[in-house]
Amino acid sequence: MQSPHVAIIIRTFNEDKHIKKLLEACFSQKTQYSFEVIVVDSGSTDKTLTIVENYPVILESIKSSEFTYGRALNIGARKAKADLYVCISAHCYPSDENWLEELIRPFENKNIAMVYGRQIGDDRTKFSEEQIFQQYFPKTVSNDQDVVFSNNANSAFRRECWESVEFDESLPGLEDIDWAKKMSDSGMKIYYSPEACVYHIHEETYAQVYKRYYREALGLKTIYPDSGFSVVTFISKFIGHSFSDLIKALKNKVLFNNLLSIFCFRYCQFAGTMSAYKNYGKVK
Repeated sequence: MQSPHVAIIIRTFNEDKHIKKLLEACFSQKTQYSFEVIVVDSGSTDKTLTIVENYPVILESIKSSEFTYGRALNIGARKAKADLYVCISAHCYPSDENWLEELIRPFENKNIAMVYGRQIGDDRTKFSEEQIFQQYFPKTVSNDQDVVFSNNANSAFRRECWESVEFDESLPGLEDIDWAKKMSDSGMKIYYSPEACVYHIHEETYAQVYKRYYREALGLKTIYPDSGFSVVTFISKFIGHSFSDLIKALKNKVLFNNLLSIFCFRYCQFAGTMSAYKNYGKVK
């Protein structure tokens, strides 16, 4: 395949703790592909923009009130001059210098519309979230999956596919799964590349965890209108996932340090999801 020009799109909002490390890692990649970096900022008030200005990037700015994940990504894609787009969260950074090469390589297959890479945590990652990373982003996996999945914290997609279907700007979250589903329904493939790995750093309060899963559940209900999440589902998932986490923490000899975190995280995860389903469609 002829080496394509790649656009790396980064969506930012108050990311001064992470953006320098991400940009350094991007510009340190060992790859055959030429690339540009586009930063779409949605009203940062910290030092994010000051840091970004020290790098050869294209900067686009939107108001915080105008932000959705899909809209910011569409804005970056419209600005790009590339055959392939790469999306990486501003609080992620590649685990090695081959990340970009591994994320782009699968596009040698003309039937692939989107590639998403592996995500792992570090010592700041809550124990339960690390279990989620291991569930959805394993070290090895077959790409003959029945369930359509992707994640724009670490992904790449074809320009021509995006031109036919842009990301849904009305969704509060899961614009990546919505787009992947539409591509899959059209006959294109979604590919998982565990070799294209990033550290994904969430330093959230539990209130922020609740809000994140609330937002994502609203998106999921929009994508799959027939889906449901009852009180019984909440109880079942909270108990089941908490117990699983406790067993793993015990085996890893880290239970004492993570006991409270496990219950708090799983409660906020599933309570946020249940609340979104309960309130879905209500005028606020």
